Amino acid sequence: MGSYFANLFTKTKDEQLLKDKITAYYSSLGITPCDSENSDIVVSLFSPEHSEWTSICSDAFTHNDILALSKPIAESTNTDVISVACFDSDYLFLNLINTAESTDAWLNIGKSYEIKAPRRSNVNAWKNKVRDFESFKLSAKEKFVCAEEFFFSSAENLGLSP
Repeated sequence: MGSYFANLFTKTKDEQLLKDKITAYYSSLGITPCDSENSDIVVSLFSPEHSEWTSICSDAFTHNDILALSKPIAESTNTDVISVACFDSDYLFLNLINTAESTDAWLNIGKSYEIKAPRRSNVNAWKNKVRDFESFKLSAKEKFVCAEEFFFSSAENLGLSP
């Protein structure tokens, strides 16, 4: 059994704005906010002082949820938002959106037997978004036993804490 996860990362520290966007998204699906004792969905925001990124995680997130949330968050914050989803360690995608800069970078790692890759990779779109583009590009071409290894090995290159 491999890893499954779908997470968001954004360069805003405005937790209230993030809560409002997440609440609005789930409300649009007919899921109403409630107190923590009665909730079916829990979303965690983690914003370490030493990082420019805020992590947004939930066991309830699907890859469709994070893709749907990323654009409204990017539009509201005018900053980078990265969506990352992993499917049974076979396939991983990363999508970096910054609507203020018209950036929409996509990267596929591995291949899924569950879903078709939603888009084709555009490695060059990451050029101004990573610290060392050449190493990022080389790493994106590697064959990983577990697709999430790419994300963990490239996290620092993205400015994320591993």
